[in-house]
Amino acid sequence: LGHIQQINPRFSVMGMVEYQEWANYKTPKLVFKQQGGTLASSRDYENLRPRNILIPHLGVESILNENWVLRGGYFYRPTPLKTANLKNSGNSIDQDKHVASLGLGRFFSLFGKQFETTLAYQFHYLRSQKIEKTAGLEDGSAGEKIGSPGYRIGGNIQVIALGINWAI
Repeated sequence: LGHIQQINPRFSVMGMVEYQEWANYKTPKLVFKQQGGTLASSRDYENLRPRNILIPHLGVESILNENWVLRGGYFYRPTPLKTANLKNSGNSIDQDKHVASLGLGRFFSLFGKQFETTLAYQFHYLRSQKIEKTAGLEDGSAGEKIGSPGYRIGGNIQVIALGINWAI
């Protein structure tokens, strides 16, 4: 659900709310049939309880002149994981994320068609969190499970994109 409000011929503000349905999501499980040997399936499956989320977006566009346009935006995506059993088996992680973007577009004509090239930069900030794993293998035997004794998640992602679009 979104709306664009043109403030004047050269400046617009955009807002949108995105809805993502996660409540019925189940993680994939790999189960081995025990037919002898030492490989045994774990019964300690990851217990996720995801929730549906709303993601608010805000953007601005400023037409600088007939050839150039400047765009910026922000959105916040909360994690759909209400509680993840991160101490036991499984490693499904999903952090709250703040994303800011900035783009510069250039309009031009070629062969009688209107084109726009855009150079854009996006910065994703993921909330930092320390994950500690419990002792023992996933099947309950002694040893260390994947990710033991723990790890830190979070950080940032940076994206640079170059695009071109035209009307057919």
